[in-house]
Amino acid sequence: SKVVTAALSGLSAFMAAGTQAGEFVSEDPRQLAFSFVSLHFLYFAAFGLVSRFTGQEVLEPVAFATRRQVVKAQIRRLCAAD
Repeated sequence: SKVVTAALSGLSAFMAAGTQAGEFVSEDPRQLAFSFVSLHFLYFAAFGLVSRFTGQEVLEPVAFATRRQVVKAQIRRLCAAD
């Protein structure tokens, strides 16, 4: 959809600017954008699988807070320039 394409383009532009400024790793910003989306999307798209695997309902406050911390840490590792 146009909205998704625009969001991905905006995220890619943000990542490219961060890379040029030396704040983010030198990676293809489009690939990083998809990595970010995947970190968020799959967790909710596979709601039943994730709930069974983790033993917690995905949207329960504790599970959601834990996921938020994990995703923040993963994104920082993916993006941070040395």
